[in-house]
Amino acid sequence: MPNSALKMAGYIQGIILDMDGVTADSHPFYEMAWSTLLCGGTGRSVSVANQSFLREGRMRRDMLAHFFPCASSDEREVLGRRKEELCTANLHRLQPVAGGAQWIHDLASQKIPPM
Repeated sequence: MPNSALKMAGYIQGIILDMDGVTADSHPFYEMAWSTLLCGGTGRSVSVANQSFLREGRMRRDMLAHFFPCASSDEREVLGRRKEELCTANLHRLQPVAGGAQWIHDLASQKIPPM
């Protein structure tokens, strides 16, 4: 059923979007932030195994526990804030995924609001 038919039938009242990776490709910024946090400008790179772990979509607290098993919860909190700062510093370069802007425009033209 096309979007307009669903809207007219009352099935869609709004759309909830997960921005990370759905409407914009934020993953490179998160990878860059984790790499900086883990390697800290040492010239080393994140291992292939750890790159895979980063791409699994785990929660930040689980990733911090994995990469910093000896850190206290307070230290992990500080590290987590630092990772977010590193990521946020580059988000001004964030671009929509291919077709994402048009899709959002199409939803808006159907008067389907984000929620």
